[in-house]
Amino acid sequence: MRRIISFLIDLIFPKYCLSCGKEGEYWCDSCRRELPKTKNLSLIIKDKVYFDEFYALFDYDEPIIQSLISSLKYRFIKEIAVYFGNLLADKIGDLNFTGVLVPVPLHKRRQKWRGFNQAEEISKVIAQKTKLELRNVLNRQKYHKPQAKLSEEERLKSLNNAFIKTGEIPPAILLVDDVVTTGTTVNECSKILKEAGAKKIIVLTIAKG
Repeated sequence: MRRIISFLIDLIFPKYCLSCGKEGEYWCDSCRRELPKTKNLSLIIKDKVYFDEFYALFDYDEPIIQSLISSLKYRFIKEIAVYFGNLLADKIGDLNFTGVLVPVPLHKRRQKWRGFNQAEEISKVIAQKTKLELRNVLNRQKYHKPQAKLSEEERLKSLNNAFIKTGEIPPAILLVDDVVTTGTTVNECSKILKEAGAKKIIVLTIAKG
């Protein structure tokens, strides 16, 4: 039944590559191959840094990356999470990581509005491909405007005590998000995880803003 519904949706609303316009996928194979992955992107965080390593596959300045992330988050095209999850799973293979996947959480109000947490959807794909365990051990208890619309000072204030742990914290964690800009969110998550007993945290994201 799901396949029939999916076929009918694709028939009525055909998919087009958000980069070249080719029909069939939101991000076609040739465009995925052409887009260069970034190298040695770093985060400059003024306060103490709680994560141990940081990796981003792409620069957020790439128009197609902006379009894909925006379509995932605001057009609710969950299929895009599959592209991202597969790419991040390949990166994890390069890192030889052994541990647990932890997606950056959304506040329940925002998740209800969107219908899903994009970081969790990406993590599900990674877990399926790598066989790594996925655990939702963080909860976001403060609601605020999207981080991209806040100044650095506002970000820090909004994230103070924003997260709490909700489960047993594993020693090695791969913290997954879709895009990282200043790093305040992933650093605050890492702080909670480290204080709860995590020994090593690797932040892995699709794009660095």
